[in-house]
Amino acid sequence: SSGNEDKKIVAEVRKEILQVVDNMETEDTPMAWFGLELALKQASQIQSSKTKGILTLKQCQEEAITFEYFKKNSGQFDAALEHLVKYNIFLHYPKILPDVVFCDPQVLLTMVTQIVQHHYKPRLVHGKCEIMFKENAYISAPILSRCISSEYVGTDGVFSPESFLNLLSYLKIISFINTIDSYDMYLMPALLRNCINPASKAMEVFDNKELLSPLCISFNGGCAPSGVFCSLVATLLQSENWELCTNDGKPECCFRNCITFSYQETVITLVDYFSHLSIYVNIPTHLNTQKDLLVTIRNEIHETIPTVAKGLQYSNLKLQDSIWCPLHPERKHVALWRRRGGKEYYQCTEQTKSNGPIPKEYQDWMMTDVPAIPILEPPAPTLPHYQRSMLASHSPSPNPDSRPMTSLTPAATPLEGPPKKRRKHEDTGTQQKCDFPTVPVAVIADNITATSMTVSWQDRK
Repeated sequence: SSGNEDKKIVAEVRKEILQVVDNMETEDTPMAWFGLELALKQASQIQSSKTKGILTLKQCQEEAITFEYFKKNSGQFDAALEHLVKYNIFLHYPKILPDVVFCDPQVLLTMVTQIVQHHYKPRLVHGKCEIMFKENAYISAPILSRCISSEYVGTDGVFSPESFLNLLSYLKIISFINTIDSYDMYLMPALLRNCINPASKAMEVFDNKELLSPLCISFNGGCAPSGVFCSLVATLLQSENWELCTNDGKPECCFRNCITFSYQETVITLVDYFSHLSIYVNIPTHLNTQKDLLVTIRNEIHETIPTVAKGLQYSNLKLQDSIWCPLHPERKHVALWRRRGGKEYYQCTEQTKSNGPIPKEYQDWMMTDVPAIPILEPPAPTLPHYQRSMLASHSPSPNPDSRPMTSLTPAATPLEGPPKKRRKHEDTGTQQKCDFPTVPVAVIADNITATSMTVSWQDRK
């Protein structure tokens, strides 16, 4: 019956979870840290203002010294706050918002959601900023003031619009765009419209010129993870050579699942299909370094996706080069690009025993003499020590109490946030790099639903 099948599936899932938990390292933490977490959460919720869930750093320090433990150990407050941030229980960004501590991560996620709601809200659109926000998903300081409460973002708010935009840029939700407008404009890829036929749109951008056959990138699991494409777009736009391809100041092809870049002297269109990403490239014939340039483009994308995946906390993401399966000209699925013994061939994903040599039209992408790019695996997280909860009591394990229970929330991996590209006539000044944890809020790319990531601290040693 279906009921028995569900029980078997649940038992298997529980068994897999417990096996992962057993391999995690544990970390003993002082009981006072747990008390500080509860005290700060309570203090952030009883404020008279509307900014619940947020405290200033000074307020946190004042709350800490009410504990005898932190009075005697002055340096322990910084260690406790770092610990709470490490596991996304609190959020703190010292180099962007040094005086703000999010005691409830849901507050930040709610503010991002308000931006999305304002974009889709039916209304009369007036003013250049509103028009560019509605049509091109360009967000600016005036837009923030209209969709987020002034108690949070504003001249008298917790932080300024500029600092909040910098935070969203660091989290790879938006990316600075060079425009001639008086306000700094940022592209928010998650708000772009979907393109119904992205392959045809790519051909329109290239004026139906002869294109190189697209290289595809497949993912383990059979589909592109939620949020990766939008974060990839934001990250590439923050790098040196990637810019939006524009026509009279307007994006040439800018959709949530299909976007065109200018890269040096070439034009590149990235397309997000359900099962994979595709890279369409048009290189001018006068360039003699076509193969080298293709390898560079491929490598940059391959190196960027794992970085983006870490920020979204996809710890097991693996990439595989692929092509449209030559056995099916209608392009219904891809074939994996295999390399073995110095030779390259394709292997059909539908008929795994079907393979053959890489077709001629893809040979410009051939990279036999290029070293393989390793997929970066995140380090094993170090987690607090817990007693086993009720999850273990239902485990098929013969001795469930013999293993410590740990949190299932992985530690966020720091991302190095590149400085935004400024207009040529502006003074770029100096830019500090960010080396603090991120929150995977950029997952809003496909589903604008996010929940607060908290860790249960019950029964801590």
